[in-house]
Amino acid sequence: MPDFHLDFLRGWFRRFILRTDLPDQDAHIWTRFCPWDTPVFLTHLIAHSVDKIFTSSSWAEAQDKHQRVAEKAKRLLPRVAK
Repeated sequence: MPDFHLDFLRGWFRRFILRTDLPDQDAHIWTRFCPWDTPVFLTHLIAHSVDKIFTSSSWAEAQDKHQRVAEKAKRLLPRVAK
């Protein structure tokens, strides 16, 4: 069985990272590979009133989920006064 943790630390999985910033909502969406325990992709939405993680079992599913989470956050989260 491959050592996912060691490969992650070496940087092989760095290609499995997406980031979307929504400055009007002061929100950030990250999607990355998490090799610990059961290998999974995590999509993490961080905003003023939200800190939520979604899981996906494949990179294709994770990319789709990242896009859907970003679109929904942009549509539903309130704009932040500047």
